[in-house]
Amino acid sequence: MTTGEPIPLEQVLGVIERCDEDDGVSLGFVAWELLAEELAVLPAMQDASARRLIETAGWDEEHAERLWRLTDVGRDCLHSERPGEGVRAEHAL
Repeated sequence: MTTGEPIPLEQVLGVIERCDEDDGVSLGFVAWELLAEELAVLPAMQDASARRLIETAGWDEEHAERLWRLTDVGRDCLHSERPGEGVRAEHAL
């Protein structure tokens, strides 16, 4: 499991897009997919939410976690990037 450095926003958005099958995905699931601790994923999730790249998709009763999905802005942002450049700042609020 990865610790220390925060996980890049692009990786978090990629997991959310790849794994969301209508119900959304949780912070814990994203961390599990990235082999990282939730605390390493949390900054990117918070940034994505603040920038409206992700939105609430529901609530996971079993694990008591909020579920998230990409917004249209998040999807456009993720797919409009040139490899290696990262998520562009103009998508910030």
